[in-house]
Amino acid sequence: MLQLNFSNRFEPHLDGLLRAMATPPRSPFEREEIIVPSAAIRRRIELAAADHFGICSNVQFSYLAQWLWRQIGHVIPVSETSPFTSSVLTWRVLGIFGEKAFVAEHPPLANYLGQADEVMGYELAARTAAMLEQYLTYRTDWLEAWLSGKSAKIQNLDAAGKADERWQAALWRRIARDLGTDTRH
Repeated sequence: MLQLNFSNRFEPHLDGLLRAMATPPRSPFEREEIIVPSAAIRRRIELAAADHFGICSNVQFSYLAQWLWRQIGHVIPVSETSPFTSSVLTWRVLGIFGEKAFVAEHPPLANYLGQADEVMGYELAARTAAMLEQYLTYRTDWLEAWLSGKSAKIQNLDAAGKADERWQAALWRRIARDLGTDTRH
């Protein structure tokens, strides 16, 4: 069952979650499923549950995008892992970063990658993939604008920020085109 709770403080959420976790699942093999916004919140919940119950086990923590992908899989056939998961997307981004024509169109990206070794290039690809995965959950309006070739109209961007938005938008359009999601949501 999906249960949503609203509060502007973390503690009431944690207290309610611990109360809900006190009731065991129907089967000892059934995992508790908790959707978290970040690794820090996940760790805080794990520690609080371990402190409260003496142990924190058989709990599956997921980010919203991961959880939604699994729910979609119950309705239509999809691969086990979303192509937009950062661990998968990292390699796609790294491949695009390796294309001289794409990189040359974006001076800030070309400047950084021109001075970067392989590890730095991979780290940038991993950070970019993680950021895009977050955009899928929290900044869908930006991604929609970018797909239609428009600026996301992000507040208070300086010239460097606008240049970064341009290469991120171009990267997103390229990824969507490669995956076939540029014409269908």
